[in-house]
Amino acid sequence: SQAFWHHGPVPPALKAAHMANDDPSNASDTVHLTGDYDIARQDELRSELLSSDADVVVADLRDVSFLDSSAIHAFVDARNQLTASGRDIQLINLTGMPRRVFDITGLTPYFTIAE
Repeated sequence: SQAFWHHGPVPPALKAAHMANDDPSNASDTVHLTGDYDIARQDELRSELLSSDADVVVADLRDVSFLDSSAIHAFVDARNQLTASGRDIQLINLTGMPRRVFDITGLTPYFTIAE
């Protein structure tokens, strides 16, 4: 896998209040993201994506209306940290503006995206 940005060690994991453990074997956790993600919510987004110790973190973007470059940076950083520890991130319900941002930045091939 190809690395992009790196911010150093991950702070102690924070359990997201809206995290749903879909599989008792710890195979995957789904993080339901909502609203706009910009510089003001960059750290929150990164923490949400890294808060699980599951093998696969599934980020549900169904209710995301906006992503800026700070949010993309948080996704890439989380992806790099997860893959470095032998885990993965999967994006689901990536449509509309958020999908266009991933496509335009050329990052779509670096993420597992479920249609």
